[in-house]
Amino acid sequence: MAEAAFMKTQQLLPFLLSSFGSLFIAAQVGLIVFCHYQKENKIALRELKRFFIAIFFLLICLIAFGLIAWRQQENIFFDPMKEAIITTKIAVSLFIAVNLCYMYYKFISAKKAFSKNESIEIRENIVLIAYYFTPLNIVLSMLSIYLGIALRDF
Repeated sequence: MAEAAFMKTQQLLPFLLSSFGSLFIAAQVGLIVFCHYQKENKIALRELKRFFIAIFFLLICLIAFGLIAWRQQENIFFDPMKEAIITTKIAVSLFIAVNLCYMYYKFISAKKAFSKNESIEIRENIVLIAYYFTPLNIVLSMLSIYLGIALRDF
């Protein structure tokens, strides 16, 4: 693989994973802050749609770069600690993905409630997404980043 004087290819993939992981967390923090100050349902639903597009794009990038990094590791399953870290990281990532799918389901429910002009149900779905599931994803994302860093030390 090609290398530059200031950058090695072995450093690029962890940098990209860390960067996209940080952007993933930052987007979720932005959603919490936005929903805290936004009271108009129509604008909140429009921004939630943009949020889900960005989050799913970041998630796809994280999965792609994670798979590339995983394939580059040689003899990764010969160490039981590495195997345990990878298994835990995969489980956390799957839980984040399931949580995001449920958040999207609640977003669709909020859109349906908007078409029926049920403002209380819209607000309940937005609160559920922004104040319960998003902070859970932030904590799990930080755990996943920590596990990725811990894996590099073995």
